[in-house]
Amino acid sequence: MRYTEEAIEIFGLISKMKDANEPPEYIKEQLRGVVHEIIVPMTMDDDGKPYLMQLAGEVDQIKQAIIMLADQIQTLMTDNDGTRRELTEVRREVASTTEQLSGRIENLSSNLQDEIRKGQQETSVQLRQISERLSRIETNGKRRGLFGWVRQEVKRNKKWRNKYAYSKNNNR
Repeated sequence: MRYTEEAIEIFGLISKMKDANEPPEYIKEQLRGVVHEIIVPMTMDDDGKPYLMQLAGEVDQIKQAIIMLADQIQTLMTDNDGTRRELTEVRREVASTTEQLSGRIENLSSNLQDEIRKGQQETSVQLRQISERLSRIETNGKRRGLFGWVRQEVKRNKKWRNKYAYSKNNNR
């Protein structure tokens, strides 16, 4: 037999405490009260290696696993840095495009406002002219309607009247 009965009882106690999800510190405290001294004899196990040699091999495997995980973490961090750089570049491009579009929109808005002002001024001038013509028609006496207004305008404009009279005489 590889272990003494006392050691097997201690292993059973440890197993029960682990099954009960007791923290390692609690297990250590319990073992201190039960066991005064632990001796690990240097015997050959199933592989023909001493037990401590097996532990050293497992420690080496754990070290290699840690190194491999550290390398993976470094690779992920490098990839993450590359992604951050790409994201920063895309953000700069978006900001630049936004500024360009904003400038274009401002120019279009300014041009549109200028065109609206010009249109309003032209409309205002035309309305003023129409208003003046209507006020002339009303000041001359009666309102005669559109044809009366046209007749009055024809009379006022001698060139047009002479032209009209000339074409009227020629048609007879």
